[in-house]
Amino acid sequence: MSLLCAQIFPSKDNIPMDTGSLANPVQRAVFLMNSLWPVGYNIKIYFFPDKITNWEDTPIGIDSSFLDPLYETLQGKTDCVTLVKTVVKERIEPNVKLTFTFVDNINDSDIRIKFAIDQGCHSLVGDIREATDYFGKPTMVFSWLDVSNVIHEFGHVLGMIHEHQNPFGNPIQWNREAVYCYYGKINKWTNEQVENNVLAPYNTDQVNGSDFDLASVMIYSFPKTIKCNGQEMYVTLDKMQINPNFKLSNNDTHWLKTMYPSSGQRDLNLIGRQPKKIIPTEIYTPVKNIVDLFGLYMKQNTKIVIIFLSGVAIITVLYFILKTFKIIK
Repeated sequence: MSLLCAQIFPSKDNIPMDTGSLANPVQRAVFLMNSLWPVGYNIKIYFFPDKITNWEDTPIGIDSSFLDPLYETLQGKTDCVTLVKTVVKERIEPNVKLTFTFVDNINDSDIRIKFAIDQGCHSLVGDIREATDYFGKPTMVFSWLDVSNVIHEFGHVLGMIHEHQNPFGNPIQWNREAVYCYYGKINKWTNEQVENNVLAPYNTDQVNGSDFDLASVMIYSFPKTIKCNGQEMYVTLDKMQINPNFKLSNNDTHWLKTMYPSSGQRDLNLIGRQPKKIIPTEIYTPVKNIVDLFGLYMKQNTKIVIIFLSGVAIITVLYFILKTFKIIK
């Protein structure tokens, strides 16, 4: 989960790309709705014939309550097409007023999925029916595959963005030099691509979502530190780390049900920031983080640690000397 997927926003003539002028709430709602599929629409999905076997392992040592139950039945136990179909039908479709149909005719498809080694993972975002540049071409690519990854990519399909770029209440303070280095190496991204997929927050007029949700399946994990040119660096200025999420959070589910309501009609008043009454989803935090943080502190503050330990040793020795000569009781 250390690799980020790339989210792609196709240019569509009917959607204004410069949203800075959308000060009117109604205009903003119209813009956001144009990035969403019509409620009740039947999204048709086509699979290119090439298949992959590059499975991610089922996460080890993680409490099963933090994993989507489909990991137990699917991960590494079925083929890639079956995995995608099952996740869509059991995790995505029940939360939205949409249907998903799998078709054999590429010309009769809305979403086209390709499995390919060494092409990364990415998906076009939102309703892409008028993205003419992609007709007959893949709109979603998987170079690695697990349950949460499929949920994540279909979140993009439905209009969800990367949570680490959410402009509302986002606490992340990026160390830009470290991030450029890290994702430049593992994803082979340019600085511009790193900006687009990691660093740059969205314009508030472009987002229909909640306050920052650390438990969202749409946030991708990043380590506390990375090595760049032989130097260990913190990824954020406040030494923050985000661990992987393996299922939809309560906020994710609420967003889907709000944008694709069972009533069949979107309420324009609900397009925008979500209410704060949603019960927060518990966040997975491994004990290893604490151990790693202590180890890094020891590395980066060797002199301080040596002085501290020397002081403790001197005080201990002095204590026993004073105790031996009964200077203290």
